[in-house]
Amino acid sequence: MSEEKRSVGRPGEYSFELCREICEKVADGKNVKKVLKEKEQYPHFATWCRWKNEHKELSDLYTHSMQNKAESMDEAIDDVMLMVRQGEIEHAAGRVLIDTLKWKAAKYYPKMFGENKQIEITETLLSEGERLARISELKAKMGLIEE
Repeated sequence: MSEEKRSVGRPGEYSFELCREICEKVADGKNVKKVLKEKEQYPHFATWCRWKNEHKELSDLYTHSMQNKAESMDEAIDDVMLMVRQGEIEHAAGRVLIDTLKWKAAKYYPKMFGENKQIEITETLLSEGERLARISELKAKMGLIEE
């Protein structure tokens, strides 16, 4: 591609202000790939990815935009609930939509919207004598041996 054509097409040079505009749309709930196709001034997705990898301020801004997008998913859940209540959509369809939106919100911002499944394992070490005594006690309770 000639340089002349490139200069009238999509940008190749990093612009934080342009990235901020894109991230605002993402935070509002839009898909970044769709946003990048909206305007000729926006970079191609490959350029966007390169910019995110090369510029920490963009990487941080995009992360926050995705977290804000999760809050947009939360708003969409409220909208779907209202549509179900008003009979605009079937309950089953509403459930599928809400489950999908919840899943997406959890992926975009797991700390706030993710399932907080934390398993705590504690280990108690017993001596050989304590272990044998405990085994005998359990066997007695199960009726396997007489006390």
